[in-house]
Amino acid sequence: MRALIAAIGTTLLAGCATNSVDESLLNKPGVELSSDSSGIAYIETVEINKPGYQLEKDDLPLCLVKNVSNPSVTLKGRSSTYVSPFTGIAYSDTETSDVAGGEVLKYVTEDGLEAVAQGVEKYAPSSIGMTLEKYLRYSLGVKVSANSTTYHFDKLEQALEDAGATSLMGFKKVGAWSSSDPVAAYSTLESIADRIDRCLASR
Repeated sequence: MRALIAAIGTTLLAGCATNSVDESLLNKPGVELSSDSSGIAYIETVEINKPGYQLEKDDLPLCLVKNVSNPSVTLKGRSSTYVSPFTGIAYSDTETSDVAGGEVLKYVTEDGLEAVAQGVEKYAPSSIGMTLEKYLRYSLGVKVSANSTTYHFDKLEQALEDAGATSLMGFKKVGAWSSSDPVAAYSTLESIADRIDRCLASR
């Protein structure tokens, strides 16, 4: 059953790309889309605005390190299938791919009010009544002033943790069509911004 769910999930992730954009995504603020040569739409950037803060130099970097993680992840999928000539039973070989993580902070300005981080977040959207575990990979730029705080997410990619009986796909751009779960990806980015913002507010 899990293999069936993963197989359907892989199809939703890649095989059902359409020119239609999820209407719920269009209602979300701060979303910028891009299209490939076939007119298929993807989420290019998400920008979220929060209140401003008066911060010390190390506050923003500390809150980013506390609330963004960039771990190594292992993705699974089927590499091949063969049928035994003796039993007629089909067997599948499992392929795994280890995707390296790395440091969270990539850049911090001298005054500590602007920084760039990169991370990977695990989330579990529900597609056609089934929950699929995915990873969302992103780059995040944060700029803080006394009046506002801006969270700018880009380089957005997602991957199924376990593709089950289908081939391993790895990280791909986040599609804007409904079955790619773009609203779940957006909500995940919102939750990351909310965590960081709560940390900044407590400084």
